[in-house]
Amino acid sequence: MRIVTGALVFDVEDPNTPRILLLQRSANDSMHNQWEFPGGGCDDEDESILHAVARELWEESGLQANHISGPVGDPHFFTSRSGAKIWKFSFAVQAKTPPEGRLMARLDPTKHQRFVWASLAEVMAKKVANIELDFTTLELVATILQAFDHLEHK
Repeated sequence: MRIVTGALVFDVEDPNTPRILLLQRSANDSMHNQWEFPGGGCDDEDESILHAVARELWEESGLQANHISGPVGDPHFFTSRSGAKIWKFSFAVQAKTPPEGRLMARLDPTKHQRFVWASLAEVMAKKVANIELDFTTLELVATILQAFDHLEHK
């Protein structure tokens, strides 16, 4: 069994319209061109699951975790396409704001091809401006919606 993590990062520059970071998977990767939030597997070198969340956020978006809140929603158990048994834990993460003042993702093009910051309305419409959001799984969308709820009741 493998443990994976997810980082639910919000840009709250406009507190009336928080936006969540979404990444589009590379055209050459599995689930190509679909949207997800940053995350990935826990490595043997990770000191804890929270360390894995922070590391994956950095590796996938170039953002540094400033604070990690408790888990969002229940862990999600599933079997990968390769047959691996996976437990996914997702956490609300506050990213460090860089000196220039705007949260900007830096992507590894072998993993992700672009990013968007999406409001709750945009997630529900599955569209940001002219970009269609084809999410990887229904469970991922449910977790995103729980993250917005978590943010609102924080």
